[in-house]
Amino acid sequence: MTVDEVERMVTVCRNAKVCFDEGVMWYHHPRAAKMQRVVASGRLGQIRRVTSAFSFPWQSTVKPEDEYRLRAEEGGGSLMDLGWYCIGAALWVFGSLPESVQGRQTPAAPEADESFSGWLHFSEHQEAFFDCSRTMTSRRWIEIAGTEGSLVCDDFTRPWKEDKCRFWVHDAQGNAEVVESATDNQETCMIENFSQRVLSGEIDPEQGKRALQTQRVVEALQLSARDRQPVDLQS
Repeated sequence: MTVDEVERMVTVCRNAKVCFDEGVMWYHHPRAAKMQRVVASGRLGQIRRVTSAFSFPWQSTVKPEDEYRLRAEEGGGSLMDLGWYCIGAALWVFGSLPESVQGRQTPAAPEADESFSGWLHFSEHQEAFFDCSRTMTSRRWIEIAGTEGSLVCDDFTRPWKEDKCRFWVHDAQGNAEVVESATDNQETCMIENFSQRVLSGEIDPEQGKRALQTQRVVEALQLSARDRQPVDLQS
């Protein structure tokens, strides 16, 4: 739930020479690798902006008193539950921490947020925007926009249909190409990838870095929403 806890977990794993992994499944799907190759190829030009959204409404049968995701003291709220994926996606694209962030949540802190909107400023020409919510219809899309084109995926955290994994690449004239991916189950991909790391015996010195960076951004956004002002991550 905190940067300190993540640092302690990663350090303990590193000292014990065991694998640590963040339990985010979509990173391990073959589609994510294809998306990353498109970004790295330069086809989109210089990446300027990542925009994402992740939301789905509570079921009417959910009792608030039984749901930890509605209790701030247990890590509840849309930012920790859903916004984590949007923040992680921006870090995945840009490969670094933002310089500053600004966040706004509903309801206002210190209650667990039902909805959260965030702005991440990486440099003069790179930024990310996201919104997450437990009170909107189901959405899980991302757009990676560059100077020459854009990549759009309307279900990046989990395919709407497991047998239909794809995304779109748009050029500057509006021409769109559908890029299809293998239809592997992403839970299986994550477990297999983690198992291979365990079996190899090779401990990546960078393991846990993205999880730690994501948590740092989460805490900065929480502080920003509470104080209603931007928070600098470079100081």
